[in-house]
Amino acid sequence: MNDSNKLLLANTRALISGLTGMGGHGYFVWDYESNKMIAGGDRLAELFGYKEEAVEKRPGGWRSLVHPDDAAIITKMKRRLSQAGPTTIVSERVRILRGDGRWDIVHISQRVLERSRKGKLISTVGLSQVITNYVGPYEEVVKREALYRQMVDEAGDGIFLFDARGAIYYANRFMERLLGFRKDELRGQTLWQIFDLRLSSKAKLDLRKLKNAQMPRFACRARRLGGGEVEMDLRLRRLDKERFLGIARDMTREMQLAEASKQQAAYYRGLFLNNSSGVAVFDEQMRITASNRALASLLKYSESELQGSRLIDFVANESLDTARETFTAMERSPRFNATHRHGVKLVLQSKDKKHIHTQLALTAIGDDGAVFRQGIAILTDITVEQRYRRERDDEAQFNKALLANAPAAIIVSDPSGRIIDVNPAVEKITGYTRKQLVGKLGWESGLLDEEQAHGTRDRLAALLKGAQQVSSTLRVFTKRGGIRLFETQSTAARRPNGDIACIIITGMDVTEQKRLETEVIKVAEQEQMRIGNDLHDGVGQVLTGIMSLTEALESTLEGTAQREAARIRELVRDAIQQVRQLSHGLSPSAVKHRGLAASLRLLAEGVSSSKLHCECRIDWEPQFTNVEAETHLFRVAQEAVSNAIRHGKPTKIAISLRRENGQSALMEIEDNGVGIKAGKIASSEGIGVRVMRYRIGLIGGQFDISRREEGGTRIRCRFSCAL
Repeated sequence: MNDSNKLLLANTRALISGLTGMGGHGYFVWDYESNKMIAGGDRLAELFGYKEEAVEKRPGGWRSLVHPDDAAIITKMKRRLSQAGPTTIVSERVRILRGDGRWDIVHISQRVLERSRKGKLISTVGLSQVITNYVGPYEEVVKREALYRQMVDEAGDGIFLFDARGAIYYANRFMERLLGFRKDELRGQTLWQIFDLRLSSKAKLDLRKLKNAQMPRFACRARRLGGGEVEMDLRLRRLDKERFLGIARDMTREMQLAEASKQQAAYYRGLFLNNSSGVAVFDEQMRITASNRALASLLKYSESELQGSRLIDFVANESLDTARETFTAMERSPRFNATHRHGVKLVLQSKDKKHIHTQLALTAIGDDGAVFRQGIAILTDITVEQRYRRERDDEAQFNKALLANAPAAIIVSDPSGRIIDVNPAVEKITGYTRKQLVGKLGWESGLLDEEQAHGTRDRLAALLKGAQQVSSTLRVFTKRGGIRLFETQSTAARRPNGDIACIIITGMDVTEQKRLETEVIKVAEQEQMRIGNDLHDGVGQVLTGIMSLTEALESTLEGTAQREAARIRELVRDAIQQVRQLSHGLSPSAVKHRGLAASLRLLAEGVSSSKLHCECRIDWEPQFTNVEAETHLFRVAQEAVSNAIRHGKPTKIAISLRRENGQSALMEIEDNGVGIKAGKIASSEGIGVRVMRYRIGLIGGQFDISRREEGGTRIRCRFSCAL
């Protein structure tokens, strides 16, 4: 501490010593480096009923006398002093523990006495003043005033005070927010500058005539800062000679509600008068007190004729019991509106004795005691609707009978393929009950195998894209493990907006028909084989004999005769070759003995020539247990190659056979000929294509013919590996 600071501290102590003894307060010097009282401690200790030595021996010293809840105030005070200037006085109010256990409220003021060279706070001089006896009554007044001010500021109305000149000198927060002014902007403005009192029909407001007991009301508009006006309900009152009270209520919302109520009343009035349904208001005697034009038109009575009539008078005999029961319930049940929301159907009788089917909706209106006083009846003509409903019910019954008794199997699914209904024929043929099938996807129902599930999903996708109908031949598995063949037609039933309502799959069991057709084909194959064998063993042998005789004759001749004999020999040789090829084509024995793969290779070799190259790619050697299926596939390939040569004029034909996955295989015949014109595939199917499609259908496969992008035709036959 330098000499000047020591001198200042000495003088301060002397001053404090001289001031000691003045009642109710004490001066002190506090050292913040040591947290000790360095002057005035004896007076302060005496002020609170202690000896200075006793205070300094307490744990925490002087700070232990501060109320725990006020410790933060002392910390805050030190922070403020650290930042204060040399003449700044920092004051706070804290509670100090007296020696007798009571708490004194002490007002402490401090000023910086000494700082270090770096500006750090070292010591302060302060004054502690006990204000316990003054704080109670004063704070009570302050609290009460603050409470009243808070009540006024938080009021839901604008409250303001003004003088005899009409100049505003106080306004609450709501008034400021309502008009968009700040306090200083609103203060000084007159009543007539803020409010447009000309809306009142009364004479101009004269504040001099306003009495204490009066509080007149004015409907007016108030000007908002920045433009705009607010609808106001203004009340004024004199408080004393120079002061006046104003209460302003924002009526904007009320005005909007009143306007909305007026519009709503107009709406309901228009709804009542212009409603297309008949509307009647009736009293507790069920007599009509008001009706609209639609009711008069419905019953063929004038509105004056309906006035005073009872509703029951217009009910036809067949509906009298229902009407009486409903009207009685309305009169007696306080919960009628809650329990009769959907109304009842009544048949009315018009003035010209015609019966009118109506839907009656009743609303009971009661007083506070829930006693029926009046009601509203809305009568909607449903005569046409009833007729349509009967027709619809008849149609539904017809369709139900058709579905139940149709010999064809019918399955109805939703657009996702989930079964929603089946007819008895499905149950009879498959052995599955309706309950076992409904709710399942068609390909997960057990009726189809995985190979056919793929095709079923493709057909569903085609329907969803807009196809009207798709056809297919399916192998359907029965519950006992049997297989039935079905010719199916899948059709999308659409709603008026074009959305699909459901999918209807109709199937005819053609198992027996296919079996008979297979037998016919088998007989035809056997007949072809016999003809082929006869050609080979009969005609072929005869021709071979002729060729031998011709060769012998040729050796005996000379000149022109020998050349003629040689020509005959070559023709007979060509005939023998053609008969051999014809017999091989007619007889399927090559397929039976060689298998499908070898037969396809032989077919490719047989048609290859200098002008036509036929390639055969075999990636899978099938082992069929069904020889007839093998024959069908070979015949299809044979016909496809023959058609390509005859109609396509190709230079290259490719035959391929491969396995697609664990369950299906694909035979494909492609050529690079002229192909089929785009869009003409369906119309260009001749008997050959139809026979091919039919043969593939017999083995439960899929046949497809299409035009290749690079030119030519492609025929695909997809079939099960398990044939």
